[in-house]
Amino acid sequence: MSRFERGLSIGHTTLNSHENDNATPVVTLNYVGPDHRLPLPYPEGDWYLRGTAVPAARPGEIVITNTLIPGLLDYYRKVGLVTEGTDIMEVEPGRDYGFPHTDPLETLGGQVELQNGVSPLSLVSTFSSNLVDEQERILGLQSLARPDSALTNDKARFREAASNYGVRMLPGTVLSDWGQFAEVEDEYAGAAHGVWLKAPTGSGGDLVHHIPTVTRKNLLAGQRSIRDIVATSFEAGEFDVSATEYWSPDKVAPQGSQLVIESDARNFGKIKTNGSTQFVTTRSGRTDIIGHFEQITTEEGEYLGNRPYRPVFEEQQEIVDQVKRVGNMSRDEGYYGIQGVDWFVVETPSGDEVVYITERNTRPTANTPPVIIGEKVGAKEWINTNAYTDRPIDTIEDYIEVVGEDLAFGDPQIDGLVVPQAFRTLVSRQETRPSPDFKILILGNNAAHCDTIAEKLRGRGIRFSPDAE
Repeated sequence: MSRFERGLSIGHTTLNSHENDNATPVVTLNYVGPDHRLPLPYPEGDWYLRGTAVPAARPGEIVITNTLIPGLLDYYRKVGLVTEGTDIMEVEPGRDYGFPHTDPLETLGGQVELQNGVSPLSLVSTFSSNLVDEQERILGLQSLARPDSALTNDKARFREAASNYGVRMLPGTVLSDWGQFAEVEDEYAGAAHGVWLKAPTGSGGDLVHHIPTVTRKNLLAGQRSIRDIVATSFEAGEFDVSATEYWSPDKVAPQGSQLVIESDARNFGKIKTNGSTQFVTTRSGRTDIIGHFEQITTEEGEYLGNRPYRPVFEEQQEIVDQVKRVGNMSRDEGYYGIQGVDWFVVETPSGDEVVYITERNTRPTANTPPVIIGEKVGAKEWINTNAYTDRPIDTIEDYIEVVGEDLAFGDPQIDGLVVPQAFRTLVSRQETRPSPDFKILILGNNAAHCDTIAEKLRGRGIRFSPDAE
C-alpha cells in the first residue's frame, strides 16, 4: 500500500483504476438518481452536491451538472479552478429537488446522444445500478461495469462480510426479524451511551437514529422513525415502486435488506478522533491512500464537513491496515476507484488506542472535491464545511458580498481563500429558488490559519451548522 500521488481526478483516476485509458470521463455526482434503494429523504439538501464536481474538474473531463448560479463559472475561471480543456455541461433542472427533476441524465435522455468524435465517453458517477446503466445506454455512454451501489454501500452487507477480511468494526448486529429486538435489549441494556440504529443505505447521517437507552420500545420507535423518513424520499421522488413496496410496514427492514445496530463508540472509551480515510483500489491490485480526514458532525450524527487529519505513526499504521482490508473486500466485489471508510479512534480506559471501522462508501466522497481543489490552488490546509447565512444567494455577486472580496479572491498562503463548492439555489428559466445556504472550502497555509479564516467568516454572519451558533 502506498500514498496516492498528486493529481487526483474524479474522472481520470476512476478510469485509470479500471485500466481504461482510452475513454473520456463524463463526470456527474448522482446523489439524486433513479434507484429507490438509495433513498434521499431530504433531496433539497443533497441534489446540489452534483455541483461540487465543477470546481474539482480536471482538463479532459466533461462534467454534467444542473444550471449554475449566474457568474459562478466565470468566477471559477478567475480563481483558476476551471481551466482550458475542461467542459462543463449545465442542464436545467425541473420543478423540484428530487428524482427526476434534478437528475440531468434523466433530463437529457432521449434528447441528445453524447459524443466528442475523438474517443469513447465513459460515465463516472457517484452511484451505479441497472437503472443508471440504462441512462448510459440512452445517452450513448460507455459503461464501466461497476457493481451495484445499493449492494456495495449496504451497511448490513458490509458488517456481515467484515469479519471475513479482518475488518474491526464497532460491536453490533443486523436486524431482519422482530424477535431480535428483545435480544438487542438484553445485550445492550447496560450500554451507557446506547446504540445507533441505521438503515441499510443513506448518506450524510440522514437515516440513522441514536437510541441512548436501549429498550425494545425505543428500538421499535427508532425503526418506525427511520421507515417514516425513508417514506419521505418517495414523496420527493418518482420511482418505479412505492414506499410500501420497498419497505412494508410489517417488515423490520426494506425488501431484501436488514437494519444495523451499532454500539456507540463511547461505550468503549473516549473518542479521540471521528475520522475517515479516502483511498483508491485498482483492478491491478493496488490500494493507494489519498488522505485521512477529521469529520465534522452534529450530535445527531449529521455530516457537516471535514478537514485533513494527520495521525501519529502508530495510529496511522493501524488505520492503513484496516483500510487495506476494506480495499481487498471492495476489489473482490469488483469495485475499482475512489472510495472511503469512516472510523473512530477510541482511547480505552486502559490507555490503549483502538481503531474501529464504522462504514464504507464505495464512491467519490465528500472529501474528494476538496482534495482536488486544494491541489489546484496550492493550499496546504483546508476546511470543507456547509455555510448557513441569512441572505439568499441569486448570483455570484451575492456570495462575494457575503464572504468578502478579500476572501473570495484571496491567496491561500497569505489572507486565505474561501471558494464556493456548490449552491443550494435552484436555477431554471421558469424561476430561481434562491437559498442562503451553500458549501464552501476554506483554504489556508496551515490548520491555525484556516481556523482564523473561519472566525473571520463567523464575524461576517456565516454559520457552520444549521442551528444558530
